[in-house]
Amino acid sequence: MKKISEIEKNAPDKNEYKRAARKMITIFHEWLFEDRVQQSENDKKIEIPSIKDLTEQLSRLEKLYSNYNYQARHHQIPLEKYQNETTQIKDDYASIKDKLAKLSGHFGDLDPSFMAE
Repeated sequence: MKKISEIEKNAPDKNEYKRAARKMITIFHEWLFEDRVQQSENDKKIEIPSIKDLTEQLSRLEKLYSNYNYQARHHQIPLEKYQNETTQIKDDYASIKDKLAKLSGHFGDLDPSFMAE
């Protein structure tokens, strides 16, 4: 039971599996009952980001955050825009860290050090 619980904790989001299952059901239904499969539907792949992709996204967010900090310190952007943009960056960063944690099995600190300013 401990092993099963550990596997369930580290598994990807169940919604991803549900979306994939619904997609497969749709494709099979078309094959079986409609005698055709739309090519555009087949071309779409269910993509799960890799750890490398997620870490690259984190790096881009860190650079973007740094750029907004620079612009704010030098009064190049309005304070409201800075707050809105950096709030969104922080949310995106936390979301990506969560996805990365699920993929890697490491649940570390989600508070990025570069945003401690």
